[in-house]
Amino acid sequence: TLAIIKALIVQVGKTTYAIPINSVLETLMIEANAIQTVEKREVIELRKTTVPLLRLDKIFTLSHEDVDEGRRLFVAIVGLAEKRMGFVVDELLGQQDVVIKSLGKALSFVQGIAGAAELGNQKTILVLDVAGLMTEALRGESSLNV
Repeated sequence: TLAIIKALIVQVGKTTYAIPINSVLETLMIEANAIQTVEKREVIELRKTTVPLLRLDKIFTLSHEDVDEGRRLFVAIVGLAEKRMGFVVDELLGQQDVVIKSLGKALSFVQGIAGAAELGNQKTILVLDVAGLMTEALRGESSLNV
């Protein structure tokens, strides 16, 4: 099955991902020193609300340069029901309509990925499963099979 969705295209390290735009509430640029740690989890303060962060480079074990204190980070605030979470990414590349194809039964065990999409430049990218990533992160398990 194929579906056309509007997605926010983001880059983490040298890897490009698509986040379904219907899950994205807003995007922010923050200073690295705005990130605090509460109960061993990274969070930011956003309009008097504490929002947990999820670093996609760590979830997907991507090689990544260390963050220095003066660096600015991009955060895509995503939502599922009343829950909010910030996905930390390196670049926001813009919005685009993408055709998403499921991964099929052979890769159904892979959590955090909803499918694959091809960008106009013949590059295939993974579409993130926001609900799956949020559920695993809020559960506190780092057992994502990616």
